[in-house]
Amino acid sequence: MKTFKNRENLIKCFLYVPGATEEVNEPIIGATRLIKMMYILGKENEVKKKISDYYKFYISKQGLSSAEILNDIDKLSKEKSVDSSKKIWSEFLLNEKVKLKSPMYKLTNQGVKETKNLNLKLDKDDKKIVKEIKKVKKKYNSMPLHQLIGYIDSMVPEAIPLASP
Repeated sequence: MKTFKNRENLIKCFLYVPGATEEVNEPIIGATRLIKMMYILGKENEVKKKISDYYKFYISKQGLSSAEILNDIDKLSKEKSVDSSKKIWSEFLLNEKVKLKSPMYKLTNQGVKETKNLNLKLDKDDKKIVKEIKKVKKKYNSMPLHQLIGYIDSMVPEAIPLASP
């Protein structure tokens, strides 16, 4: 479990693994989607029990959030491991197609190299976590955002704090 003691490696791995397109480094569009998928990874797959310093979540006006994920993504962007350029994309919201502008998270060439090197050092427990990451990304990265938000809203416990830490 040595690889994921550094949470940033978890994000890199999440970005690197294929999703529904089966392409390595399939982008994740928007912080909302990334945070929701990380929550699902920790909750449904019990990964947070396997990683002692897993992300903490809270409820904001915009819904489920995590300052730690946003800080780690920002740090990885500054280190040139992650590209978080804003992109315009379309989404159906309430049966109406709208254009949104959100960051599209993707590993840079440097980030891909770093993650490939991490993958060479994975132990048995780390490989199980990667398998769970792949399942979550494949299932939820292509799900319409409003469905993902609805799914998360149905599973978020009342115990999560209502304000940012």
